[in-house]
Amino acid sequence: MKQFRVSLKYYLWCILISCCIAVILTACLPLPTTKQALDIQAITFEIEADDILRETMYVQGFQEAHTPSEYNRSLVAKFTRPHVATNKPKTIVVMMPGIYAGITSLELLAKQMIAAQSGVEVWIIDRRSNLLEDVDVFHKSIALQDATLAYDYYVKNYGKESGYLPPDPADIAFMEYWGLELHLADLHAVIQQAVTESEHVYLLGHSLGATMASYYAAFQVDEVHVGEDYIDGLILLDGVLGRTGGFGGIQWFDGLLDIAPNSEASGLVDLQTLTGFKTYIPLNTENFVRRESAALLASLEPEALSPLHDFPITNRAALGALFDDSFEQSTAFSISMGDVQDATLAGNIVAFVLDGAIGAYSKSLEGVSTDAEKVSWDATLGNKEVCDIDSFAKAYNNLDTNFHEWYFPVELMLDIASYDMTLENESGFIKTSEVDVPTLAIGAGRGLVQNYDTFSAYANLRTGDLLSMTIIDGFTHGDILCAEVNPATVIVLGWLEQLNSIRNNR
Repeated sequence: MKQFRVSLKYYLWCILISCCIAVILTACLPLPTTKQALDIQAITFEIEADDILRETMYVQGFQEAHTPSEYNRSLVAKFTRPHVATNKPKTIVVMMPGIYAGITSLELLAKQMIAAQSGVEVWIIDRRSNLLEDVDVFHKSIALQDATLAYDYYVKNYGKESGYLPPDPADIAFMEYWGLELHLADLHAVIQQAVTESEHVYLLGHSLGATMASYYAAFQVDEVHVGEDYIDGLILLDGVLGRTGGFGGIQWFDGLLDIAPNSEASGLVDLQTLTGFKTYIPLNTENFVRRESAALLASLEPEALSPLHDFPITNRAALGALFDDSFEQSTAFSISMGDVQDATLAGNIVAFVLDGAIGAYSKSLEGVSTDAEKVSWDATLGNKEVCDIDSFAKAYNNLDTNFHEWYFPVELMLDIASYDMTLENESGFIKTSEVDVPTLAIGAGRGLVQNYDTFSAYANLRTGDLLSMTIIDGFTHGDILCAEVNPATVIVLGWLEQLNSIRNNR
């Protein structure tokens, strides 16, 4: 018994000594033990963003037989520096917006890139569905500098004969044929034109646009070539091939999908049966035109009282209350650009249900505080308030394009959901593992791609590729597009320079 106690004591001492040695050796190994902050150099703009030129053009896309010819094309906005507008740019970055988004959702990022780096031109795409929008009264309001015209038509008289009427799905039934391969063919037509005008072409996608860009890289554009053959690099902003995103509190939605009607062909949720629509997903078009009207009011008369509320609030504050991360129904999709002043507030249960922890501090407006005349907006930047509300409002609408995509095709969403991200044995695509185009993936810490795990699922299919991943802590899905001092701008431009150096040294 005594011998057993001695042996046990001996072994315990051995274990303790081994643990101490392991701890000491681990501490001596050159491995990081703490998370390092993102090291981003200060951005320097060579010209003013307001000096950058915007030119629009139509690019003919896939000629779908059921679709009127005026919709078989995309609208493209070209952003250039004034003194190089007539010269061939060294680099063109083609940008694809996310779901329910249009050209101006990416405009601030595009202008930053061009203002900071000479030789870069940016092309932003309005998908064919954007061409269906009734924006004539917005254009008239902008031309006359009178936002009341747009407010009356799109908000006050929404759904009335004297105002904006959403289209009857039967009148745009051709949208049933607007699936993924059609949109990738449209994108390829834009890429092909860019290739004829520049030495190097890159494809950048935001959100769902990143998903589409990832598909394009593997898309067989003809019997010999795939999309990656036409681009020098792929840039994914807060999105990637496959299911994207955090949304910590949205797991309950999976249960709803289990009882929703399914498509017999794919087993997926049948959006056509669920919504009653076969054309576009009717995700509150009234909300989109309201937001575009609010942005126009805030752009033209920021300190005037807003007609969007039944209590005194400035147009600037009304816009902020629609988009800011403190008020949005989904914090992940919001923008950090200030806070209200002189307001009474309540909770925002929708943000908490959708986003869990990151939506817990969201709130809603109730009215004016008792000692104030009106609710106003504090646009002070600093800490997490990274976007300037006035720049955002100014960029929202113009005579050519706008921020939102009012009618998103059901068929495109069904197609995107139907593919496995490996693209194994998928007709019209090469395997994801065969894609080897240089890729930069940037996530937003409070957006959709909140950590590296989401990107890793894609990166693991492309082992050995030139693929870089970064997460911008504290940024929302919208911040990554409109921040006044945007790390994404520096990261993208630095990555382009690195690829250029690699090419030159070959």
